[in-house]
Amino acid sequence: IDGASGIDGTNGVDGATGLTGATGAGLDGASGVQGEPGATGIDGASGIDGATGIQGASGINGASGIQGASGSIGLQGASGSTGLTGATGIGIQGASGSTGLTGVTGASGSTGTQGASGIGATGIGGASGATGTPGVGGIVSNWGNFISIVNQAHTIENTAKAIEFETIRNYYGVTVIQDDNGKYTKFIIPATGVYEFTFTLQAQDLGGGGAGKAIQMWKRVNGTDTAQTGRFLEITNSAVTNLIATSYINSYNAGDVIQWMWAVDNIKIELIANEKLNNFPISPSTKVTVTQLAYQGIQGASGSTGLIGNQGASGSTGIQGASGSTGLTGATGPAVSLGAINWVQSFGASGFSGATGATGAVFTSASIIGLGGPIEVTVYGDANPLTAGGWGKLQIYRDTTPIGTPI
Repeated sequence: IDGASGIDGTNGVDGATGLTGATGAGLDGASGVQGEPGATGIDGASGIDGATGIQGASGINGASGIQGASGSIGLQGASGSTGLTGATGIGIQGASGSTGLTGVTGASGSTGTQGASGIGATGIGGASGATGTPGVGGIVSNWGNFISIVNQAHTIENTAKAIEFETIRNYYGVTVIQDDNGKYTKFIIPATGVYEFTFTLQAQDLGGGGAGKAIQMWKRVNGTDTAQTGRFLEITNSAVTNLIATSYINSYNAGDVIQWMWAVDNIKIELIANEKLNNFPISPSTKVTVTQLAYQGIQGASGSTGLIGNQGASGSTGIQGASGSTGLTGATGPAVSLGAINWVQSFGASGFSGATGATGAVFTSASIIGLGGPIEVTVYGDANPLTAGGWGKLQIYRDTTPIGTPI
């Protein structure tokens, strides 16, 4: 708000020979201009010089106006009117007129009201982006355990036949298909990934079928035999049950059909289920364990980017409202990757025969460093008694504790 206009000073009174008009006493504005002095009186006509007049006392300066707070500069006060010219003195020069009082300084204008600070509302934060769909896979994998506790035989030599399983011990996710005889012979892969098939077969030559002594097994995928997956065993002692154990690790696609085939060159060679010792569990003729080791992950879609908040409205000459915070970015789905394979395969040196008696002998051992998850340990090899009628029992130990099923 501008300061009030300064008040004009009063006219100065002329001296005896015309007092000089008083200086205008206009009040100054915020920086008011001081009133100008009255005009000097006109000298009287020349005559006899009188005595020098006594000079009037100096006028008292007006008190300085109080300086107002800074604001808009007040309007300048109007200049005081010029004092009237005194009449011409007769003879003696009149004494000089007293100096007019200094005009009172105008009051300073009030400080202009500062514009209200802007109270712009803070922009609303953007909504969080939607969480990306997680890739296929996770903690749970697919697995199964299938056995046969009956003998299996061939009717034609050197002919491929599917290995059969009639008992499902336990499973998750893996599908099995029965043949016309009600036996399980085909495994359906439930999800694309890496799987391990572990096999154990017990074979024996029952004698009387001719000179042939060989048995072989291999893998068939979607109806086609897989190269380099065979296991071959020549049976040299018909009184002995021979063990074939093997493990295969491969990647498969969802829906693949897996079969395990076998053939013999003597139909008297059969897969045998037996129980050699009293009160011990029966030894299956065939056993297969299916374990999914890893998934082939699919990357989840990235979450949508959150909306940017609206900017707050600006206050009049005030502070602009802060911009709304950017919405959080949705979490990125799991990256495409093949899950960590949590297994280690160790091949021990060829084992030696255990000493005769109840105490067995360690024929291979390995140190395993785990990664925090379950670990499957598979041991396989050929084991044959050195004497007719002899037998042996194989058992895996963790330190001094037996684990798994004895064979």
